[in-house]
Amino acid sequence: MTITAITILNEYGVDLAGVPCLTTPVSVSVEGDLPDVLDFVTSLNTSVTNGLVKSADVTAPDIAESDEMPTASIELIIYTYEGE
Repeated sequence: MTITAITILNEYGVDLAGVPCLTTPVSVSVEGDLPDVLDFVTSLNTSVTNGLVKSADVTAPDIAESDEMPTASIELIIYTYEGE
């Protein structure tokens, strides 16, 4: 599996249940074998303890008819505590 792009957008402050946090939106694009792509999306949601996969758009072309690899576009939010 290959990460083909990472984009980090402007961070902004939010209040989560009374806790001040900074949020950083991150977009990640990957391509590779379908099981690897799906495992990567799953691992982002379970391994990044201060983050959340907001969405994942997975495209898996028919391998019999295309030379293209499966891809995923992932929107992730990273939360950082901004208190004292």
